[in-house]
Parts: sequence; C-alpha cells; structure tokens
Amino acid sequence: MLRDKDLVAATRNGPDVLGRWRILRDQGFEAEQWPAAPLPWNPFAAKATALRGLDTLRTNKVLFCQQRYGIIACVFEASAVGPAILKRLGLLRRPLLLWDFSADTQWRLKRLFQRIILPVADGILCLNRPQMEIAESIFGANGKTAFVGYEVDTEFFHPRYSNDGSYVLAVGDDVSRDYPLVIEAASQLPITLTLCTRRSVETAAEAIARVNHIQRYLSYSELRAMYGQAKFVVLPL
Repeated sequence: MLRDKDLVAATRNGPDVLGRWRILRDQGFEAEQWPAAPLPWNPFAAKATALRGLDTLRTNKVLFCQQRYGIIACVFEASAVGPAILKRLGLLRRPLLLWDFSADTQWRLKRLFQRIILPVADGILCLNRPQMEIAESIFGANGKTAFVGYEVDTEFFHPRYSNDGSYVLAVGDDVSRDYPLVIEAASQLPITLTLCTRRSVETAAEAIARVNHIQRYLSYSELRAMYGQAKFVVLPL
C-alpha cells in the first residue's frame, strides 16, 4: 500500500517519482511495489539496469501471490521477462501490463526480451509514438498499446528556478551518453561546457580550459540548480 510517508520518502526532497501511484491511490486503487531483490537473493542485482530486473525470487512471488492482485504491471523489459514466461506457460492468470520498453534497440538480449514479452502482454504503455508503431507492426500488439507520454514533475522543475545561464550542460551516467562528441563540438565554440557524470571522460588538451567535469553525486536541488543556470542542455547520444 502507498502511504503519505512513503510518497514523501520516495521524493527525497526532489521531484515526485511516485505521482502515478498517488493517482491510483486517490482513485481508490490499492497498489504495491516490488523492487528487485538485492544480492545474494538476486544474482543480477549488481548488473546493468537491463539485467537487474531478472529477479527469479520476484517472479516466484508473482506466481504464488497473483490471486491478491487484479493486474501485474512491469516497468521495462527485464522485470517483465519472468511474468511473461509464466504467461506463456499458462501459469499467470492475471493481466500483464508492460510500462515502457527500448524502441528499436540493437541489443540482442533486449530484442530477445521483447520477443518474449510483447506478444503476450495484455497492455503496453508507451512513452512515445515510435514505441507504439514498433509494438504494433513488429510484435502484433494492435489494440493493446496506449500512449501515456513522459512523466515530469513540472512543479519541481518550474521555470522560476531558471536564469539567463552561462554554460552548456550535459548530464547522465548512462552508457549511451556520447560525451566525446559533445566535447569535440564544444571545442569549436567560445562556450563553457559542464558535464555532470560519474563516468570517466577524456578531454582533449585544447578543450580542457572550457570543460567543467563534475563527477560527484548531486542532490536533486543541486541538479535543478545546474539545469536552471545553464544556457541550454544537451543530450548527446
């Protein structure tokens, strides 16, 4: 069940990351969240996010506790693999909902996950139109998709925290961030580039003076300030 103190704790003085669950609660629906188990119960707990959800303990919990729920909702592919296999075996008798997946990924493992999940999912919540097109045209999920868009806490990221800005900002630890590309582009321009990432990033000698690399963890309020003081934000992929 979601309680007010749980919702407050989840935000950690930052954006509301549980708004969807509050909406369910306010509409009279009870919901529980089952995060992936830590080591040693989940052998994939220390792996990449795409693998962390392969939690056999949680899959068994879905199997044996399914009678308590009206629907099983999974976020991203990995968390849905186990329930989808149960569905294929006729062991999961509750509707299976997938929330978000990697559209047009070239990672073979994720494509395998999608082949397991999408054809048997009872509903697919898509953040963008390409997801809907892929789910329907490649996996035959016609009539099962719904466009829900991205969830953003517009109050936390309100423009009142912005000013004119003095630098270009790029943020994130994800492996898809192409920081060498944005550094190369910035080296050709009379601007300051700020990178907020714990990844190791090589900077050419001619660009060092204009690149500010922040490798420490930033709180939500610090990150918001970085966004607000930037001239603009770049997402290099």
